[in-house]
Amino acid sequence: MVGGQRGRWLTPDQTPRLYRIGLQDLGTWPDGPSVECTPLTPVQGNGTVWSGAYNYNYWLISGWGCNEPGDSNPYLFGYDGQKSVKISSQYDAQVTWRGGDVFSITPIDSYSWLLTGHADATIDRKAHLEVGWIDLYLDDDDVKYRSLTDHLPCQDTGSLFASDFDPNGLFLLGGGYEQGGDLIKYDGSQFINLEDQVRLIHGLFKPIRAIKHNGSKWLIGGEDILLEYDGANFTDLTAKMQVSLKTKFCINAIEWNNSNWVIGGGIPLADESQYDVAWLCTYDGSTIEDISMVLQDSMRKPTKIGSSVLSLAYTSEGIVIGGFADDKAKLQLGYKDISGLIGSDMTYVHWVR
Repeated sequence: MVGGQRGRWLTPDQTPRLYRIGLQDLGTWPDGPSVECTPLTPVQGNGTVWSGAYNYNYWLISGWGCNEPGDSNPYLFGYDGQKSVKISSQYDAQVTWRGGDVFSITPIDSYSWLLTGHADATIDRKAHLEVGWIDLYLDDDDVKYRSLTDHLPCQDTGSLFASDFDPNGLFLLGGGYEQGGDLIKYDGSQFINLEDQVRLIHGLFKPIRAIKHNGSKWLIGGEDILLEYDGANFTDLTAKMQVSLKTKFCINAIEWNNSNWVIGGGIPLADESQYDVAWLCTYDGSTIEDISMVLQDSMRKPTKIGSSVLSLAYTSEGIVIGGFADDKAKLQLGYKDISGLIGSDMTYVHWVR
């Protein structure tokens, strides 16, 4: 699954793009058999696809936008591989989540999901971090949403960009705004602010944008920060990353390929205020290696606004890389450029899974 948008960030002409792509014939594409590439419509009109997840029954996908007045905003889109369902009138999240973005979706079991992001300002509340728990079945109108936002230990302006959980059901949520970062632990009953613990080993930190658990440890990344976390203690890997890349950095994506961490970044998601160039690294538990040479030339050598790796996914066929270079979406499988599958009118690939 590949999601993103047509149109530049923060402009009036943003429209969502979502594709289901078959992996089986990609090895010989474009010279071999045709590859399945099915366009889907998660929301009508303006909007985007920021994130999604699969619970082995169906996909749940979101971003921002709505189908028509009165529908949920941000939208929720369900897809089981054959039919799609726009979850709108039943989705009762608007009580606290009226407008804004879903940046991260984490599947809990066959019907429960954790959503994180940000909610737009209303008359009686400023824009703020947002987190909620939703229970739903695609064929059942009984959708239950429970906002957890008021239980957060920090009621900050900003967004929760990333989340993941370990085999014991412990969640980490990360985000922030401008110069301030947020990192929060959630055990299913209470939230614990980890900000002070991070500051002890790193100092003040900017927004967290990527979180991944590999079965034993967490890797946490963001704007000029990379941390390893075992559930109790942090190890600061930021200096190692700066030595490897020879510059400051912003991490947008972290993936585990069953042997090493793969880390990607460049321009921060939804922020073109600073020029940067896409990069890719691996981390084996001791050494961080810059492997940016595997990226397409257009991503390593942009000529206009810059480039970035925005998403990573490990598949049976290899690592899938999504991002952009200048004003064109980029999609890559291993060393192979497969951007042609998604057409020429997509501006960013925000999410691959």
